[in-house]
Amino acid sequence: MPKVNLTRARSVPVSKVWASELDFSRWLHEHLDVLGGAMGCDLQSYGREIPVGRFKADLAAEMDGRYLVAIENQLDDSDHSHLGQSLTYAAGLDAQPFIWIAPTFRKEHLVAVERLNIGMAGSLVAFAVQIEVAQIGASEYVPRFEILASPDNFFPHSGERIDYRARRGDGFFQRLVEESGDDQMSGGGNSHREYMAGSPYENWETGISYTLVFMGKDNIAGTSVHLWIETKTRESTLAIFEHLRRQQADIHKEIGHELRWENSGPGLSEACAIRWRTKEGSIDASPMELARTRAGMLDRYRKLRAALDERLPAAIAAASL
Repeated sequence: MPKVNLTRARSVPVSKVWASELDFSRWLHEHLDVLGGAMGCDLQSYGREIPVGRFKADLAAEMDGRYLVAIENQLDDSDHSHLGQSLTYAAGLDAQPFIWIAPTFRKEHLVAVERLNIGMAGSLVAFAVQIEVAQIGASEYVPRFEILASPDNFFPHSGERIDYRARRGDGFFQRLVEESGDDQMSGGGNSHREYMAGSPYENWETGISYTLVFMGKDNIAGTSVHLWIETKTRESTLAIFEHLRRQQADIHKEIGHELRWENSGPGLSEACAIRWRTKEGSIDASPMELARTRAGMLDRYRKLRAALDERLPAAIAAASL
């Protein structure tokens, strides 16, 4: 049996790796995937040194495409000052979670974080994350994050491999649903790795609904907002679609855009769709770009719905539903 040389990784003071909190913040800004991997979530940078009144938050990120999170770090033992800063920045940024990072946490501060998670459940959640750096011989430094305190079940998974991209897609559409103001809208991912939100016309039983979706599957780029028509029979579906299509010119003029009119065909889907597509937008974009994408999708949704909802009663009547 060949001889195997084994050794131990040695701990390196974080102050040897980063000269200041600002240096660490800069590094973390470029390596949020390392922190996200340890926490089991997707973290995308929202910005550094973000003004909060007279102060500045070290770093902010978007968690799982849904939550804005304030991140406060220090390179020495946890102290009251940084706990207060974490709370101030979370409140000032209207962030639901905050992440407090330090190489060593005092017991009293961990208890404080646990109490915050109990007392503020539903409005604020807190994480205490320990940063360590290891090195084997003269090798490169290896940063390691350990979650010392966190809200129960905030990341419900059982050790399975996490699809961070899927979390981002689900979170994007959960945010879109919240921002829509539509009580009937629901959203998230599905088994086909597509991410979407939908809202019915009147109710889901009609087989007529509005859908907002990122186009494509693994290579996702572009968005679509469309009316989906799939009633109990192909005949009634086509009757509704054709009734609307006869008003195509007026609809295009009303919304200021030419739509795609798809009536499928033999061997294809029984459904018909009226789509407002754009090539812009990607689930892999930055949080700020995704926010603009959501705003654009909701604007198209409201315009499309305003134009079609007033015409659907007559179209449905013509189909004798």
